[in-house]
Amino acid sequence: ALLHMAKMIEWEGAVCEPVLLEGEPVEQIPALAGRRAVDRVIVATRSTRGLDRLLTGSVAESLMTALDVPVCVIGPRAVHNPFRSMRGGHILLTLSLHHDRLDCVQLASLLAVRRRSILTFLHVLDVAGMGTASRKDARGAAHASIVALASAVPGPLPEFLIAIREGSPPHKILDEDSCPGWDFIVMGS
Repeated sequence: ALLHMAKMIEWEGAVCEPVLLEGEPVEQIPALAGRRAVDRVIVATRSTRGLDRLLTGSVAESLMTALDVPVCVIGPRAVHNPFRSMRGGHILLTLSLHHDRLDCVQLASLLAVRRRSILTFLHVLDVAGMGTASRKDARGAAHASIVALASAVPGPLPEFLIAIREGSPPHKILDEDSCPGWDFIVMGS
């Protein structure tokens, strides 16, 4: 099955080398990524929710914190061929604006353009202790920063939306992640 999938990916024009690892994915994948000096990791998810997710955790979530490169999470609703030229749904890009993550923006934009998808930039403001005026200023600054990041991407931009949420970033991102409408999630935090 792994070799068959690799051949299908190569047929689409992407270089693919199937690798079978033994052990815990959250340990083995970052180790392999480090040895190979990869610039991104793409991981599929079954999108478990609720009690099952609490008990077993999520390999994708663990990889997002363990890796220093963009992690693209592919949900179960993604089409079999992600580069097919058809309207491709929605891609979520989570961003921390405290770090320059143009690489994540470029990856998500390229994916959205190729799939003809809508790209949603998500930034979560930690507003603890902020007054109303400060929150409004922070929202405006975040919006301007996202527009500047999107404008810095070379090539065509996909149709995109900007979502700014308030609260605990990990909780708000998990809230968004649990929505069934995302075909891909790129974590740029």
